[in-house]
Amino acid sequence: MLLPAVIFHIDFDAAVDAADLVIIPTGPRAADIDRLWPTLDITLRRPTTILLTLVDRRKVEAAEIPCILAETKAPVLRSSVRHRTAIERAFGRDIPRRLGDYATVFDELMATTWTEAATA
Repeated sequence: MLLPAVIFHIDFDAAVDAADLVIIPTGPRAADIDRLWPTLDITLRRPTTILLTLVDRRKVEAAEIPCILAETKAPVLRSSVRHRTAIERAFGRDIPRRLGDYATVFDELMATTWTEAATA
Protein backbone atom coordinates (compact mmCIF):
# COMPACT_ATOMS: atom_id res chain seq x y z
CA MET A 1 0.00 0.00 0.00
CA LEU A 2 1.38 3.39 -0.96
CA LEU A 3 0.89 6.33 1.36
CA PRO A 4 0.16 9.77 -0.01
CA ALA A 5 3.23 11.99 -0.25
CA VAL A 6 1.64 14.58 2.03
CA ILE A 7 1.44 12.11 4.92
CA PHE A 8 5.09 11.17 4.44
CA HIS A 9 6.08 14.83 4.40
CA ILE A 10 4.21 15.53 7.64
CA ASP A 11 5.83 12.52 9.34
CA PHE A 12 9.26 13.59 8.08
CA ASP A 13 8.74 17.09 9.47
CA ALA A 14 7.68 15.66 12.83
CA ALA A 15 10.77 13.45 12.93
CA VAL A 16 13.00 16.42 12.13
CA ASP A 17 11.32 18.52 14.83
CA ALA A 18 11.83 15.76 17.42
CA ALA A 19 15.49 15.15 16.57
CA ASP A 20 18.46 16.52 18.47
CA LEU A 21 20.58 15.79 15.40
CA VAL A 22 19.43 14.82 11.90
CA ILE A 23 21.77 12.41 10.14
CA ILE A 24 21.14 12.18 6.41
CA PRO A 25 22.61 8.98 4.96
CA THR A 26 23.38 9.21 1.26
CA GLY A 27 25.39 7.39 -1.34
CA PRO A 28 28.22 9.09 -3.23
CA ARG A 29 26.59 8.90 -6.65
CA ALA A 30 25.48 12.04 -8.47
CA ALA A 31 21.79 11.03 -8.26
CA ASP A 32 22.12 10.57 -4.48
CA ILE A 33 23.75 13.96 -4.02
CA ASP A 34 21.13 15.60 -6.24
CA ARG A 35 18.39 14.39 -3.85
CA LEU A 36 20.43 15.55 -0.86
CA TRP A 37 19.89 19.30 -1.36
CA PRO A 38 16.07 19.31 -0.92
CA THR A 39 16.49 17.18 2.20
CA LEU A 40 18.99 19.65 3.63
CA ASP A 41 16.50 22.46 3.01
CA ILE A 42 13.90 20.62 5.09
CA THR A 43 16.32 20.10 7.99
CA LEU A 44 17.64 23.68 8.21
CA ARG A 45 15.90 24.26 11.53
CA ARG A 46 17.76 21.40 13.27
CA PRO A 47 21.42 20.45 13.62
CA THR A 48 22.13 18.26 10.61
CA THR A 49 25.00 16.20 9.23
CA ILE A 50 25.50 14.06 6.14
CA LEU A 51 26.76 10.48 6.34
CA LEU A 52 28.16 9.04 3.13
CA THR A 53 27.25 5.36 2.83
CA LEU A 54 27.77 2.65 0.23
CA VAL A 55 31.18 4.17 -0.51
CA ASP A 56 33.43 2.19 -2.84
CA ARG A 57 36.89 3.62 -2.21
CA ARG A 58 38.10 2.24 -5.55
CA LYS A 59 35.91 4.75 -7.37
CA VAL A 60 36.77 8.39 -7.96
CA GLU A 61 33.51 9.52 -6.33
CA ALA A 62 34.80 8.29 -2.97
CA ALA A 63 37.37 11.09 -2.99
CA GLU A 64 35.54 13.73 -5.04
CA ILE A 65 32.13 13.85 -3.34
CA PRO A 66 33.38 14.62 0.20
CA CYS A 67 35.49 17.45 -1.24
CA ILE A 68 32.57 18.85 -3.23
CA LEU A 69 30.32 18.74 -0.17
CA ALA A 70 32.98 20.45 1.95
CA GLU A 71 33.44 23.16 -0.70
CA THR A 72 29.71 23.91 -0.58
CA LYS A 73 29.87 24.08 3.24
CA ALA A 74 27.53 21.09 3.51
CA PRO A 75 27.73 19.52 6.98
CA VAL A 76 29.36 16.22 5.99
CA LEU A 77 30.97 13.81 8.45
CA ARG A 78 34.63 12.98 7.89
CA SER A 79 33.79 9.32 8.49
CA SER A 80 32.00 7.30 5.83
CA VAL A 81 30.60 3.79 5.55
CA ARG A 82 32.06 1.55 2.88
CA HIS A 83 29.89 -0.63 0.67
CA ARG A 84 29.99 -4.07 2.27
CA THR A 85 28.08 -7.18 1.28
CA ALA A 86 27.98 -8.21 4.94
CA ILE A 87 25.93 -5.09 5.74
CA GLU A 88 23.44 -5.92 2.98
CA ARG A 89 23.09 -9.47 4.27
CA ALA A 90 22.62 -8.33 7.88
CA PHE A 91 19.22 -6.75 7.23
CA GLY A 92 16.64 -8.11 9.64
CA ARG A 93 19.18 -9.94 11.77
CA ASP A 94 20.70 -9.28 15.16
CA ILE A 95 23.11 -6.38 15.51
CA PRO A 96 26.61 -7.66 14.76
CA ARG A 97 29.29 -7.44 17.43
CA ARG A 98 31.58 -5.56 15.08
CA LEU A 99 30.11 -2.34 13.80
CA GLY A 100 32.79 -1.83 11.15
CA ASP A 101 32.75 1.70 9.74
CA TYR A 102 29.74 2.56 11.88
CA ALA A 103 31.98 2.42 14.97
CA THR A 104 34.13 5.20 13.47
CA VAL A 105 31.01 7.21 12.63
CA PHE A 106 29.79 6.77 16.21
CA ASP A 107 33.14 7.92 17.61
CA GLU A 108 33.11 11.02 15.39
CA LEU A 109 29.55 11.89 16.38
CA MET A 110 30.33 11.49 20.08
CA ALA A 111 33.52 13.58 19.84
CA THR A 112 31.71 16.32 17.93
CA THR A 113 28.77 16.31 20.33
CA TRP A 114 30.98 16.57 23.40
CA THR A 115 33.14 19.28 21.82
CA GLU A 116 30.10 21.36 20.86
CA ALA A 117 28.53 20.89 24.30
CA ALA A 118 31.74 22.02 26.01
CA THR A 119 31.94 25.21 23.93
CA ALA A 120 28.25 26.09 24.29
